[in-house]
Amino acid sequence: MLVKFFPRGVGSGSGPVEYITRKDNPNTKTLREPAPEIVRGNPEITKQLIDGLDFKYKYNSGVLSFAIEDAPTEEQQQALIDSFEEYAFAGIERDNYNTLWVRHTHTLSDRVELHFVTPKVELETGKSLNIAPPGWHGYFKPWQTYWNIKEDWARPDDLSRKRIYSRGYQALIDAENKRAGLTASPDPKKQLTEYITQRIETGLIVNRDDIIKSFTELGLDVPRQGKNYITVLNRSDNQRYRLKGGIYEASWRLGGQPEKEDRSQQQTPRGDSRSRTPAIENSTGDTQSRTLEELQGRILELASARASYHHSRYEGEPPKIKTILGQTMDMDIPRSRESLSGYLRRKLGADRVLIPANDSQTNSIRPNRARDRATTTNLEPTQRPNPRDNDLRNRQRDIHHPTPLPTSEPRLGMSGTTLLQSGVDRERTRESTEEILSTASQRIQTANRNTLSSVRAGHETVRAAEQTATESSQQLERTSEEFNNTSQQLLQHHQQIHLNLERGRRDKRRKRKAELEFFKTQINLAEYAQSQGYQYIGKTSSRNSAVLRHSNGDKVIVATDTDGHGIYFSVRDDNDNGTIIDFIQNRRNSNLGGVRKELRNWLEVPTPQSSKFTPVDKPQPITKDRYLVIKAASKFQIAEEHPYLEQRGIQRFIQKSVRFAGKIAIDERGNAIFPHYDRDGLTGYSVKNTNFTGFSSGGTKTLWQSNQSEKDRSLVITESAIDAMSYHQLFGKENPHTRYIATSGTMSNYQLELIKTAMAEITKLGGEIVIATDNDEMGNKIAKTLVKVAPESSQIYRHQPQHSKDWNEVVEKERQRILSQQKQQQRSRGLEL
Repeated sequence: MLVKFFPRGVGSGSGPVEYITRKDNPNTKTLREPAPEIVRGNPEITKQLIDGLDFKYKYNSGVLSFAIEDAPTEEQQQALIDSFEEYAFAGIERDNYNTLWVRHTHTLSDRVELHFVTPKVELETGKSLNIAPPGWHGYFKPWQTYWNIKEDWARPDDLSRKRIYSRGYQALIDAENKRAGLTASPDPKKQLTEYITQRIETGLIVNRDDIIKSFTELGLDVPRQGKNYITVLNRSDNQRYRLKGGIYEASWRLGGQPEKEDRSQQQTPRGDSRSRTPAIENSTGDTQSRTLEELQGRILELASARASYHHSRYEGEPPKIKTILGQTMDMDIPRSRESLSGYLRRKLGADRVLIPANDSQTNSIRPNRARDRATTTNLEPTQRPNPRDNDLRNRQRDIHHPTPLPTSEPRLGMSGTTLLQSGVDRERTRESTEEILSTASQRIQTANRNTLSSVRAGHETVRAAEQTATESSQQLERTSEEFNNTSQQLLQHHQQIHLNLERGRRDKRRKRKAELEFFKTQINLAEYAQSQGYQYIGKTSSRNSAVLRHSNGDKVIVATDTDGHGIYFSVRDDNDNGTIIDFIQNRRNSNLGGVRKELRNWLEVPTPQSSKFTPVDKPQPITKDRYLVIKAASKFQIAEEHPYLEQRGIQRFIQKSVRFAGKIAIDERGNAIFPHYDRDGLTGYSVKNTNFTGFSSGGTKTLWQSNQSEKDRSLVITESAIDAMSYHQLFGKENPHTRYIATSGTMSNYQLELIKTAMAEITKLGGEIVIATDNDEMGNKIAKTLVKVAPESSQIYRHQPQHSKDWNEVVEKERQRILSQQKQQQRSRGLEL
């Protein structure tokens, strides 16, 4: 079994999800037989989670790949998935991450592959979560090796599975050429390897030094030699080829094992019962158990570090390191033979004790028989142990016999041979003395018996007191232990209650936040405002903004931001703006609870609409810059006439004409405003006044357009709105059915697309196109561009002013000419008088 993460993670969720779930191969378009099976997860949920992230790298994807001979059962696959998730997401609760598992068995001979995709996000906090950061191989290799040994699966580091030659990127190039239907080019590395393989088969090469010598004989240089590769240089074309694979490693030898190399703790020999390599064949059950212990310790160490990091980053409950891997890391090794010492080492660790039966130190734990013999009397002969019996369990211990108490009353007897034979008096004295001594002896014996009885009674009393104290102590210990257990249970119960309450609070906050988000995105603010007494003004509205006015004089502009939230602003109050939540709060002075209640009722019980209600679509999303342009333009006043235009020679009747009504505005500074529109609405505006010309900050130049009529049969294109009005003043009487557009200077690609649309519309009506740009280099350049992109069937011609730069200059010269004539006429009248 092999763990592999794919070097991807950018883009939408449909890419990785559809790649592992679709029924055909995305490259060859051939059906996958059998079809992929979804083991765990929901493809749509995983896809939506990935698409909802604003990170650059949005997901991890990879595979647990098995060899053909592994053939894992369903139970083994489920256990492996559980273990992988517990290890990869160490310390994170299952409901705080998302994974999709899909099984592929359409590969070689029903070989199993468990593909997975997981969004790179911790669901509780919304922070980025990367289970495969740089260097992920070192984290997952102990876990991979553990499972391969435990379940007897094929291992990637098995020497018998190593290729003698690695094709590298050439294999990918050949595969791509094959899919494109191209013939694969010869591979020089493969040709060199075939040459070396032939010499190995003939016995001319037995190690890597012979390989290097063979290349030298061919006239090739070997400038570099690595641990697992060599570089060959062809001097004739100066081409270098790096050769990698089993036979190019420094340790390779023909007919034997590679030389022993330094291996880290994770690369110790494994106890694989399949015995794929000679090194593994020598592994015993004891070695296998010890290796699994080392791997388990390393896995728990790495998982503990990752769980601590996850806790510090995502907070939550402190990680329980001992239960990170649960029952997936048991030490039940199938088909293994474990020695007693290995079993004791695994079960007891450093506490294990094993003493040989013939160890001389065993005598130190035997009773001191010499002391027993010195202090006791044993009438039976002592039975000596058999010196040939080395089994401690079979030795018979000597029995200690206490000294028996005398059963008869002792007498203080005196030998008669020690008394002097001095007559009758002395005999009487002796008899009297014997009687006295006998009496004294009896009294002493009685006192001894009484003392012994007292001592025994006292001993019994002390022993009973000690037993009572011991029982009381034991009872106290049991009571204390029961109290501790009860206290611990109460503490755990309290912690569980607190945890449940905290989870409930988090869920409640999450639901409330989600409900507000639903109100902001799903409710059409333009329609809700109409239900509150606002009237929709379609004349000044557009696809990206809706204008509404209330009977109390309030005027609002409704739009949609890039997050899909319905937003608004009031024309008369700069502080009155925001989402639908702010719209209600600013007009009803209610809290969030009141807002939720209002919107729930509005969704559940439709409000009766007035006769003036106008169904409108939700405005199209716009950027912040365009939103600010619309907000600024809402404060302009429509101008029927403007002093600046009169200074430029535009007569009042032209400004007030139906053709230009509403197309000229005036701001608070008295500047002339010429708005620009595209298909969706207002994009910016041109600002003009004496010695001043500018364009709105953050706006986009599109087209200034005059009013249109169905009778129009002519389209005039100029560089400025003043030029268009000047042209209409000069030729409007001759061609009254003419519409005008202006670019306000140079022409962008977006403006060109809009002009092409306008030319196509007038051509469809059978009209003509007049290019009336300035009589200068830029005007001629714009004219040439428009002629090239005009419809083939259009009637188009260039009309440029003679002896003037633009058409407004023609108007001004005409005005000066008329003024001069008037002055001349006045002088003539004066002379006549």
